[in-house]
Amino acid sequence: MELLGRYSKFSPLPQFTLEPCTARRTGRPGGSGADVTKRRHALTVRLSMKQRQDLIKAYATGTPSSEILKQFGVSKGALWKLLGDAGILRKVNSPTDEHLAEAERLYVEERWSLGRIGQHLGFANTTIYRHLKLRGVPIRQHPGGRSAPA
Repeated sequence: MELLGRYSKFSPLPQFTLEPCTARRTGRPGGSGADVTKRRHALTVRLSMKQRQDLIKAYATGTPSSEILKQFGVSKGALWKLLGDAGILRKVNSPTDEHLAEAERLYVEERWSLGRIGQHLGFANTTIYRHLKLRGVPIRQHPGGRSAPA
């Protein structure tokens, strides 16, 4: 009886009043169109026109996209959007036939790892793996019994 009495004498919980939310979702689909405000994360707000032009110029002159992302503080998707809006096609970094012939020679004859070949040629090991597999090169088992990347 004492146990029940001790726990049954809680002080009343504080009373909260619910007030209608006065914040408005503006500038978004479904929001009020009356006072559309620019969102802070919109590229046109974060980057000035000069910064956007500098970003596009840096990409066009061959600056690696990873450097551009760090320098301007944008995501990959934002970079591709800005380039697409400017009418610039993305550069595709695919190995050439010469790269692939060299990769195949290093892999089969020299028995280099996919990672070492990738570092040597400037591509990801998964890119080397995919292209060697497409060329019909038998892929070795990874040391330790695990298979090569899929």
